[in-house]
Amino acid sequence: MSADTQGRLERDDLLTCPLCGHENPVGASVCSACGHDGLGSPVVTPPAAHAREVRAFRALVVTSTTAFLGYIALTWLLWYQHDDLISQETWNALQWYGYDAIVFLPAPLWYLKRVLHVAAAVGLFRFSRPARLIYTALVAFDTAMLPLIGLQVETPVAEFLLTVSYLADGAILAMAWGLPLKDRFVRL
Repeated sequence: MSADTQGRLERDDLLTCPLCGHENPVGASVCSACGHDGLGSPVVTPPAAHAREVRAFRALVVTSTTAFLGYIALTWLLWYQHDDLISQETWNALQWYGYDAIVFLPAPLWYLKRVLHVAAAVGLFRFSRPARLIYTALVAFDTAMLPLIGLQVETPVAEFLLTVSYLADGAILAMAWGLPLKDRFVRL
């Protein structure tokens, strides 16, 4: 038996105290160094242990959703109030949305996706497992559609809001499916 294998076997025969880190023999119920009496039970991480990650995750969800709603509000404002806000030349350029597209998304489906996106974001904020799946599917669908929806012309502010939302979405998905937050998602 190699020294490395022997070392692993010896470490497997020890229980580490979650409070002081002292290694105790298997079967001990009390730590010989500090007297902690929960060695045989699994260590439960207190909810406050990942508070920083939870705050960062929720801040990203709020940032993405706010940028997304800002983009929708700006689009709506420009669509219905464009005479007062932008020049006719800019308005003509903005009409190129979807030029040479392979796939056109019907308006009711576009609105349904937007409502689902916001609802899923609320669920993410509350750590809902179904919301995480829906949000992931919506982001994947939007990403897959990008090369198919044709040329888009956006105002600089609208493009900024979309970029913030897309970047936050990537970080949200990485945090939602990665440790330590993936275990916080529960079925509702």
